[in-house]
Parts: sequence; structure tokens; C-alpha cells
Amino acid sequence: MLLWVTENADKHRTTLQALLEKGIFTYVCPYETAAFYCDKKDIGGVILDCVSAIGLGERLCAQLRQSYTEKLPIAALLTENAQTSMLADSLIRPDSEPIQSILTFCRSCGWQTDPITLYHLTVGADPTQNRYMGQRLRISKSAHAILRCIAYRAPHPTSADDLLSLCFPQKQASEKQLIATIHEINRLAAGIDPRPLIVCEREKGYRLRNGICHLS
Repeated sequence: MLLWVTENADKHRTTLQALLEKGIFTYVCPYETAAFYCDKKDIGGVILDCVSAIGLGERLCAQLRQSYTEKLPIAALLTENAQTSMLADSLIRPDSEPIQSILTFCRSCGWQTDPITLYHLTVGADPTQNRYMGQRLRISKSAHAILRCIAYRAPHPTSADDLLSLCFPQKQASEKQLIATIHEINRLAAGIDPRPLIVCEREKGYRLRNGICHLS
């Protein structure tokens, strides 16, 4: 997962939605909780929004470099003329295309946006490419984001809070809507196989049922 560290999350909602549509799942947090996310979440790369907080960015980059050496790729968003000596892997300026620059950074981290292929399930980059038990699985865009996130983390469960954070960067969904969407995925998948595709693991979250990822 990508970690976006900023003191103004609202201004990045459109960019985060565009990244989600490209298959990039992103946690968003302020500077003060970034180290916690790096320790507790599955973070494969960090974006530091240093446009209005270059000092915070430099200090956090140094802290992360000390804790994770070169294992945690870091990119910094900077103003056009900002000068910095931070040891980031990539410096993204406003004169570049930010989405393309961030996608390039993610690919350099090893992020795969190609279809996720498991034993009985393929989740494509868009909803038209999903296949379940060899048959096409037609679901909505929001359902596709949820299924892709769960498949990406398989066989580990993903909590409801994480699914809401990662799959709805515009913050337009509630846990009730999340549950309804998962039920809809299972209803449509039941037209191919009656067993639930996604199961709830008590106090842990949602995962693919046993046998989807590998032979059971």
C-alpha cells in the first residue's frame, strides 16, 4: 500500500481517486502518525506532501531513512523552486504531471497494477476483466475496488476501517454501505458458485474464502 502523508488531506482527494482507478491503494495520514502507519500497515512506499511543510518532510524523511534504510521508498511533493537536501528517492514538482510521476514512483517500488491472478479468481485493473471460476464476474466500480483490495491482501483479512480508507478516498461510504456492497459481490458471485466469495473473519475483517487463493 502507498502512504500519503499530508497536513491537508482534502486537497488530494481527486488525485487519490485517480490513483485508485489505476489500482493504487493509499492510506492518508498526518505527519504525526506516519511512523505508526509504517510500523503497523502494509506500506510499500511513502509520499510526503512537503508543499507547505518542507521542514516536517525533511525531518520525517530522515526518521524513516534511519528506521527503514533503503527498504522503504520515499517521494516528496515540492513547490517548483523549493530547495531541499532530504534523501527522497523521487522529488515531484508541480510542473510535472503528478499522477504520472506518482505512478512511475509506485512502479519503481515494485507495485503491480496488472490483474491479480489467484487460483479461482482474477481481478483485473477494471471491472470488465474480473473472472471467477473461469466465468466473467460483473460488479460495480466500488465493488471492484473492494474485491481488488481484498484479493491484493489475500489470504490475510482486511478490516472494515482499512477497506473504507483504501477504497473510498472521497470518504463517501459508511460501514453499512461497505457491508451492503460486500453482500452484493457475494450475491453476484453466487450466480457462478453458491459458496460466499468473501467471508467475514470475526474481529479481523474480510477475506476471500478458503480455496480461492490456493488448493484447499
